[in-house]
Amino acid sequence: MPGVDGRVRSGALTAGETKALWWALPPLLVFAMANLLFDIVGAGYGEFGRALAVRPVTDPGSEARAAITVAGLSWAATAILHVAATVGCSIAAWRIVRSRVVARALRPFRLLTLCLVVLGVTHLALVDALGLPMLAVFEVTFRALALAEVLSPIELHGINVVLAVINITSGIVPALFLTAAAASALPPVGGWDEAALARRARQLRELVAIAAVYMVAGVVHMGAWTHWAVALVGDPTHAPSLAALAQGVTLFWGTAFTAMIASFYVPMTVVLRRLAGEVMDATAVATDIRPAWLKARGLSFDVADQLPQVVAMAAPLLAGPLSAVVGVAKL
Repeated sequence: MPGVDGRVRSGALTAGETKALWWALPPLLVFAMANLLFDIVGAGYGEFGRALAVRPVTDPGSEARAAITVAGLSWAATAILHVAATVGCSIAAWRIVRSRVVARALRPFRLLTLCLVVLGVTHLALVDALGLPMLAVFEVTFRALALAEVLSPIELHGINVVLAVINITSGIVPALFLTAAAASALPPVGGWDEAALARRARQLRELVAIAAVYMVAGVVHMGAWTHWAVALVGDPTHAPSLAALAQGVTLFWGTAFTAMIASFYVPMTVVLRRLAGEVMDATAVATDIRPAWLKARGLSFDVADQLPQVVAMAAPLLAGPLSAVVGVAKL
């Protein structure tokens, strides 16, 4: 009978168990966003695609129009991934914070997060108010879209809203990562022992992976957005130059994001390795088995053991070339 073995429920759910229903919300929101974005940037596929399918002769503008539509859909796909990564990585980063501090101990970390958020949002406001170079990353393509007149004013407004959400969250999410990094450096209540070292090393790897996912999503989105302008530019002789500029922007920020992750991970790993040495000395771990002891606890500096973390740190840098492939349609 279903439910007898404990694997299948047959009775009424408790109030707490009904919370499981909320797990349907994240994919539903992603699906809704996908439909909204496709309604905005996918209009060209419907209108232009139908006309192209019945056109008896080749339209000299067909290739350019198709490239614009494909580039727009590519950007929309990266926008979905970016928003999903923003939500998921933010929750994961805050869970790391809460796993280290609660109650009164959490207050300084909340204050740190608030200060960093204010700093990030203020920077975004200054970029917009003063017209700093960072504004051009989003302004160039948006102006090209307006001049090309391939989207209606309402559709352009919808894209502007999506970009605004992404820009604002880009000033908030890093604050959570930095707070999680600070919480990860907090000594354990019971002092350092081999169990605490192993847990902290595992948490450190998790934080690197989470930050890498978010930053890769950011670089790929930035690349797809800036490369959309390449398809939109009216003069084909300008396209290679615009593509080179877009590639330079993604290369710069990919490098910066990689350096940000490494600037935390490498020193923290060195500190944990030093603490591990002190624990091994205190517990009289034999010299010949120390490499295996460190490896078992995720504290080894061997290249093979560190390769996943090295790849994760380098991922934002490597995402630059990927964004060019995603953002430019090869027809």
